[in-house]
Parts: sequence; C-alpha cells; structure tokens
Amino acid sequence: MISIDDLNDWLGCLDGHSNAKTPNINRLSAKGVLFTNVHCQATNCGPSRVSIMTGLWPSISGIF
Repeated sequence: MISIDDLNDWLGCLDGHSNAKTPNINRLSAKGVLFTNVHCQATNCGPSRVSIMTGLWPSISGIF
C-alpha cells in the first residue's frame, strides 16, 4: 500500500499541470490501479496520517 496525503491533481497521469514532471508516479500508475475519486478522513495532514496508520477516525484518536 502506498499512502500519499500531500499530493494534488497536478500529476501527469491525471492530466495535471503542464510544468509538473512526475515520471515515476506516471510509470507506477500505468502498471497498477489509478483511483481518480478518492476521499480522506480529515482535511489536515496530521489527522489524515494518524487515521490511515491506526484505522481510527480523528474524532476517536483525538488528533485534529
């Protein structure tokens, strides 16, 4: 599992920004599954990371 919480849709594989050079992510997405409709547990990085690593909602973990 690869979990990335600080990317946006500028990736080349998502027809993103023309100045963004993302050859490794493009190659990885071509060989695997690319999810284009994703959701997160929280809008901030810290709570999102804690949630993916523990499986707990931010309201349960107390990390907001």
